[in-house]
Amino acid sequence: MTYYRIISPDEGKNIMMKRDSHREIHHTSGASIYEKKIELPFKIKMFAGEESGYDQYDPDFEGEYVQPTIEERLVDYYSESSLMTLALVNALKDTGVDNLQVFPVEIEDAFTGEVLNYKYALVNIIGLVSCVDLESSEHLPFGSGYYFHKIKIDEEKVKGLSMFRLAESHLEIIVNEKVAKVINSGKFTGIIAEPCN
Repeated sequence: MTYYRIISPDEGKNIMMKRDSHREIHHTSGASIYEKKIELPFKIKMFAGEESGYDQYDPDFEGEYVQPTIEERLVDYYSESSLMTLALVNALKDTGVDNLQVFPVEIEDAFTGEVLNYKYALVNIIGLVSCVDLESSEHLPFGSGYYFHKIKIDEEKVKGLSMFRLAESHLEIIVNEKVAKVINSGKFTGIIAEPCN
């Protein structure tokens, strides 16, 4: 089976979503978040627009420029804060992904203070899997783990999971072919599934 790594390409949308509450919770640890001990929703600050230093700008553009709205610039996945649209979450679940914790969020414009009505959730992927064939992968040491240029997955160690984080690098999210097809279907922005090997 081919496995894929999730990447979040820079599409020039210039919007940053930053978690503003529960910073002590590490959503890349693979650990379950005990929701009875936290106050929901998670608070998110959105930085967008010229006032925040995140305006849409293309130095090579020629012609009359029309500033797209923030809604036109939003994407389905923000890796730095583990935010996904509800449409993306539901599509992942429909493929059989069953190790997700999904939490409500409240998104506030960092400049105006306005609470925005966007349909996102903070998603925690439960479980870490140690399944990288290090000898066949290209990597560099990074903290207590690795930074991977090329990943070779040992399929036997995956144990049939559809989506998981690597124990060798908690930032890496790996999916199987079925999940990758949905991600790469063209329906979602800000997320691509790229073959590992």
